Amino acid sequence: MLLKKITDKIVGLISWAGSVGINKTDNAELKSNKTILTIALMVAILNLGLFSIEYFKMGRDIAAYTLFLCAIMHLISLIFFKFHRNFKIFRNTFFIVMYIYVIFYHTSMGGYIGSVEYIMYGIPLLIGTQMFYKNKSIKMFWFAAYIVMAILLYLLEPIISKNVMPLPDHIILFTKLNNFIFIAGLVVLSINYFLRVIRTEKQKSDALIRNILPSSVVDELNALGLSYPVLIPNATAIFMDFVGFTKITQKMSPQEFVAILNEHFVNFDQIFKKHNVEKLKTIGDGYMAVGGLPEENHSHPLDVALAGLQVLDYMENKEKDLDWNIRIGIHTGPMVAGIIGETKFSYDVWGHTVNLCSRLETAGKPGNINVSEDFYKYTKNFFEFEQRGYIDIKNSKPVKMYLLKDLKAHLKSTAYHPNAKFYELFEIYSNTPLKD
Repeated sequence: MLLKKITDKIVGLISWAGSVGINKTDNAELKSNKTILTIALMVAILNLGLFSIEYFKMGRDIAAYTLFLCAIMHLISLIFFKFHRNFKIFRNTFFIVMYIYVIFYHTSMGGYIGSVEYIMYGIPLLIGTQMFYKNKSIKMFWFAAYIVMAILLYLLEPIISKNVMPLPDHIILFTKLNNFIFIAGLVVLSINYFLRVIRTEKQKSDALIRNILPSSVVDELNALGLSYPVLIPNATAIFMDFVGFTKITQKMSPQEFVAILNEHFVNFDQIFKKHNVEKLKTIGDGYMAVGGLPEENHSHPLDVALAGLQVLDYMENKEKDLDWNIRIGIHTGPMVAGIIGETKFSYDVWGHTVNLCSRLETAGKPGNINVSEDFYKYTKNFFEFEQRGYIDIKNSKPVKMYLLKDLKAHLKSTAYHPNAKFYELFEIYSNTPLKD
């Protein structure tokens, strides 16, 4: 319990210290970068201060002043950062000062041997530039600068190390220990940083692709690297289209009608998700979804019917004062489902069922749900229908159609809304395979 309190205090202190230059408007990545570099700078200031005191005691004034001056410059940069909060200025100042400091310290202490290989501090600095700079050219510049600096100092080693007073053994040991801890800490920090960036980017890409493809298909792609097309013995497709969309668009500005269309589609998305129906795509003002795939189930005719009725309810309440109206077509039958394309691919369905559903929507009436006889047979015990008889459709013989009007009176609480009795029967229906 005490250890947890101490740990929480330390974490809280670090979080507070790292928030010096953070703005409320900063995104998560920028906040993280500011925090890491701020903490690193504070540790560097403390480290430089302690060693400068030690070198003053030893009479190594040039080295002591070098460390002390660098610590002061970093402290000034940190104070200014609290006010300007510009990460680019803070970042550039940090690395420029540190690189110059490493050169001066290395030189003043007598080169590679005399400074106990202080040039090694350039390695975590180099890692830091890879972390905090996005531009590849700038990253390469810092890398080239470090290599040139290391080679140049190596060539100047005979001059720099001439007549150098060696450090006491305990200082050498302490310096090596400090170098090891400091460098190892920064390396571990950088590795964790890059791993976190990779995880974050993977989560973003995964969330994005799950908005495009069904989750089960994404899981299959992640596991196998591909997704096989499948024949679904029975699924329910629904097509929706706004009536007189061309006339509607002529009465509004492009921004206005796109905003309204987007609002409708967002609400449709929520409705279909609620009823376990998979949205497939939108084309212009058309909207397509399907129930019973990619995860097969027995309740898809009822799921799609409920979603369709809720869409009608939404449209009736939303568009009382506007000219927006919608036609809906529903059909149940076999279809093939899978992914097409290599770039901008999409999950889609094909087959006679899909084509017939599209024709049902076209042959429907505004503000109504036009359904096939197959769909009617699967759902007639739950809903009220109006017979339309056989109606001609494009490229096919006449098809018997029905208008889905509402739930049966004893299965609804209000128009379009099922009651407890409906859900009792729905549970039984969901566990029973569909029969013709």
